[in-house]
Amino acid sequence: SQPRSPKARLLLAEVLEAMGRKKEAVSAYKIALKLDRKKWSLWYRLGTILHDEKEYEEAADCYVEYLGHNPGDVKGWMNLGMALDDMGRPEEACAVFEHGLKLDPDNLNIWIQKALVYERIGLFEAAYHCYSEVLIRDPKNKVAKGRVKDLEKQLP
Repeated sequence: SQPRSPKARLLLAEVLEAMGRKKEAVSAYKIALKLDRKKWSLWYRLGTILHDEKEYEEAADCYVEYLGHNPGDVKGWMNLGMALDDMGRPEEACAVFEHGLKLDPDNLNIWIQKALVYERIGLFEAAYHCYSEVLIRDPKNKVAKGRVKDLEKQLP
């Protein structure tokens, strides 16, 4: 028989996730959220698993729900942007990354994610700018150094 309390259902979800049984963990997290929709951290966790499972739209919905109650969580904004990008919505992803950067202008991961999206859609100058922002903050960043070098060959 399945546990009925939110706490027990959450424990089951965590155990299933730890065992690598992600599809079952997703079901257990969804049931736990039906029992207690205010477990905001569960929305984030579920979004992460769904993203790993390439269920990008559902992952994005989870991040939106989570961010509605945790609007200052920069990592949540980054994950939402990545889900939107994976859904083929790069412009929206960049807008979400920009929001995250307003919260934490020194977040190198968001700068790099934003640059990667810009590169993929052919906005090389914008990508160059993002990588330059990374190098201002971390002059030894290998990813940004390599990408700037490559982009300098493509830019006028």
